[in-house]
Amino acid sequence: MYDLLLKWGLESLSKATLNRSEQELSVMLEAIRAKNTLVAERFRFAWNTSQSIIGVALEVEEVQEELKNAIQDYQWKTKTGRSKILWQLQEFHARYARKLKKVRCSYDATNDLLSAYSSVFDSLLHLDLLSEFADARGLTKRSDVLWLYRGLWQFYARVMSSLVRVTSSDLRFWLTDEPYIAAAFIWATKDLDAAKAWLSRPVGHGQRFFLSLETPGGLVDFWSFVENRE
Repeated sequence: MYDLLLKWGLESLSKATLNRSEQELSVMLEAIRAKNTLVAERFRFAWNTSQSIIGVALEVEEVQEELKNAIQDYQWKTKTGRSKILWQLQEFHARYARKLKKVRCSYDATNDLLSAYSSVFDSLLHLDLLSEFADARGLTKRSDVLWLYRGLWQFYARVMSSLVRVTSSDLRFWLTDEPYIAAAFIWATKDLDAAKAWLSRPVGHGQRFFLSLETPGGLVDFWSFVENRE
């Protein structure tokens, strides 16, 4: 990211030196420096936010024993047991959902893509989807459902960390003065649908979900979509 910013600054300054007075160059240099500083700060903020989300996911993992004890008398495969487990889980889940909401709102101060994805993918942590994924996978054991619940938190944290990494290599996400939030929401929704399909089937050890932006040509397709909407 920082090497890209330096390159952008030098290229911008090189273009600015053509037929400019000393005063104009001074103003443009200050503008380039300010833009560089702003982008660097926003990227640092995005990285810190992704680390905080990982922290919340780890908290969920660390208190799994507490959750197991709360629902140990119920079985997921029975209708009554399932409703009891979800009721107990809701009380537990609310604590961490509030924490996540507070943290993920920080992405609104970074770039449009991170803001859109953090909001859209938050739906993966809703308990109604936990039930859907468990049924689609044919889970009947309480322990397997809890493992899936923990996995959904890890999945969300991994998605947001991946996006910070992807956007760090493309300054267009950070430098553009034109909002692309509407396109980002559409793209995030497409990836969410793909993620739901992926999470609805048994996943083998070592298998990983890739966002469309992580695939070959993904960035080209996204920016082409943004430009064609203008």
